[in-house]
Amino acid sequence: MHVLESDSGLLPTLNYHVKQIYIMSTTKVPFEVIEEVSDYLESFESADDALKVAQQFADEQPFVMSYLMARAEDLKSDDTAELLLYIGNVIYLSAKKIAPSLCIMDAAAIDTAEETFLAQMKAISQMSEEEALSGYEPIFSAQPDLSTYLIGWVEQLSEDGEDEESINALYSVLQVLVNAFDLLMSKKA
Repeated sequence: MHVLESDSGLLPTLNYHVKQIYIMSTTKVPFEVIEEVSDYLESFESADDALKVAQQFADEQPFVMSYLMARAEDLKSDDTAELLLYIGNVIYLSAKKIAPSLCIMDAAAIDTAEETFLAQMKAISQMSEEEALSGYEPIFSAQPDLSTYLIGWVEQLSEDGEDEESINALYSVLQVLVNAFDLLMSKKA
């Protein structure tokens, strides 16, 4: 288990008397696994196959699916909402492939990851451009390949003309999910 120390409060934290720490999983999801999972999900020839995998996701991670469904309702287009659920499934199946005994994430873990991410983003928004680059580092270093995968989708959506608000919402929800699964995997490390 790798521990990052922070006096700035910018990292997801567990409070201790003197310093705040963020326990980051040493278990990293490599890009090859993400591609394998993505290829698997894209290989479905029928809606029934996709529905079975979505139902399995909901059965295995009901709080995660509820979180994604609630956030999908907030998005402006059905296509973006479907993409949110698809990428959420990629994140979950990738984490599960690396940590097969992954336990069920509860609502409190998701809420904690979301609160932490929003606090990080608020702090970053108040930094100079130079400082902001280092402010993002803890967010991306937890699961660098999954974060890079998300940034790839952000860039694609931007090129496709998706509105910035939807892109930011999609990215935020999915980065919260990445961070929440990272914390869950750190319990198994």
